[in-house]
This record gives sequence, structure tokens and C-alpha cells, in this order.
Amino acid sequence: LFHSIPYNKKNAATMSNASYDKLGSPASSGCIRLCVRDTKWIYDNCPIGTKVKVIDEDAPSGSIPDIIPERIKDKAHNGWDPTDDSPDSPYNQ
Repeated sequence: LFHSIPYNKKNAATMSNASYDKLGSPASSGCIRLCVRDTKWIYDNCPIGTKVKVIDEDAPSGSIPDIIPERIKDKAHNGWDPTDDSPDSPYNQ
């Protein structure tokens, strides 16, 4: 599955910062965890049944763009994915 990182409740302000900071490294049993921005892009653009090709992490340098979001440094926005375009997000205030 492709999905966002875990949230503690059905509330966009309850994201697990520790899980967000693991994006780009193994953290589950086979699912692909993504930031909100990338999860939403897949939802909006890829129909069910879209084939996915997994690329070896040891691919030659420059063949995979650097798309891992920056780690969360601003503790004032704790619990929010900085890529979430929700008007409620403190990153969009």
C-alpha cells in the first residue's frame, strides 16, 4: 500500500513527527509511507490498478530525484505534516 505516515487520531494535527522523520528509510512491513503531498498526488492521479516499478535503492547517483521532505524542526507546528495544503495547517497561516 501507499499511504501517509501514521496519525494518532482522525485529526490532521495528530501526525507522528517521529514517523514523519523516518520518511525515506524502512519503517514498516512493506508499505510505502509518504508525506501528505505525495499521498494526495497518487490519490488524485493514479487509478486503482496502476502498475508500480520499485527501483533498487542502490541505483546510480542522479537517477532518482531527491524527493524526501526535510525533517520537522519547528516544534511550534508539532503534529502537522509540512506538505499538507489544508487551510487549517499552521504551515499555511
